[in-house]
Amino acid sequence: MDVLVLTVLLSLLLVAIFLVFYLKDAGDEALAVWSKTHYCHSAKSGKKSASGRIPASDNSNVEALMKSTVTTRTIAYDDQSVRLFVLAAIAWGFVGMLAGVLIAFQMNFPLLNFETPYLTFGRLRPLHTNAAIFAFVGNMMFAGVYHSTQRLCKVRLASDFLTRFHFWGWQLIIVLAAITLPLV
Repeated sequence: MDVLVLTVLLSLLLVAIFLVFYLKDAGDEALAVWSKTHYCHSAKSGKKSASGRIPASDNSNVEALMKSTVTTRTIAYDDQSVRLFVLAAIAWGFVGMLAGVLIAFQMNFPLLNFETPYLTFGRLRPLHTNAAIFAFVGNMMFAGVYHSTQRLCKVRLASDFLTRFHFWGWQLIIVLAAITLPLV
């Protein structure tokens, strides 16, 4: 069971590293979405047909096609917040897995408890699970949501301030949990 969990966590860590390099190497042109909207007009009436197509009875299809308009819209996505969440996920994943390795060794070698009640297995295990679940998986989840929402909705995030506030607030919660969990 523990080997399976470790394998899944390492796989997620590799995916996070891949996403960081993917987002780093992708230029603004690769991240921009080009949406083209075509409006077909009837040459006789000058209005859009009901179906948006040129009527078959119209003999001036070439003129109608020449009058159609094409608009192009470029969207500059907020990938900085996505990168921050992915980098934080990698860092917290490393911390969580390092804590897991430490408490695994503490079970086999009790001398690694360092004769202090705050670094025993019972106090570090909640720290390991919270770092793995909330810090690592939570940051990856937020990165995925921020990355995919912009592309699915074809809009930039509403506020850069709110995404940064969310990022730093979530990191503060994780740090405060890491400080207070061993004290309980």
